Amino acid sequence: MTSTQENTLESLLTFALRILSFYFLCVATAHLFGLKIPLLYVYFDVPSTGYQDRIISFMAMGWCLSFYAASKNVSTNQSLIKMLILAGAFAVAALANNNYVTDFTIHTLTPSLWAYWLQTGLLAIIVAGLYGLYRACFK
Repeated sequence: MTSTQENTLESLLTFALRILSFYFLCVATAHLFGLKIPLLYVYFDVPSTGYQDRIISFMAMGWCLSFYAASKNVSTNQSLIKMLILAGAFAVAALANNNYVTDFTIHTLTPSLWAYWLQTGLLAIIVAGLYGLYRACFK
């Protein structure tokens, strides 16, 4: 691989990490203010309490700052990027498990199961894409 190709891949990885940082900033903001927006709230039509949303808000801010820190220098932050990918894979698995085992009709008459699975699938694609970019950069 040429130096130009390596720089392009590292620039793409940096961009992806910054986009994810911004995404989690939006997730944190939505949860802080209780704005139940699909893609920012996986279970947007399930009732939640303010304290739950605030806890998710500061946890999402941790993801936001971690993705941003990783983006500052992808070459020196390889281990952090690996951990973010691993944590993302765990989150996808946990969401899939939650979607499968939870009876959402207890919480809402018409749960949007398809939307929960769609969002979980999109997050899986994002994690897989991040993994692919990471592997392309650092074989």
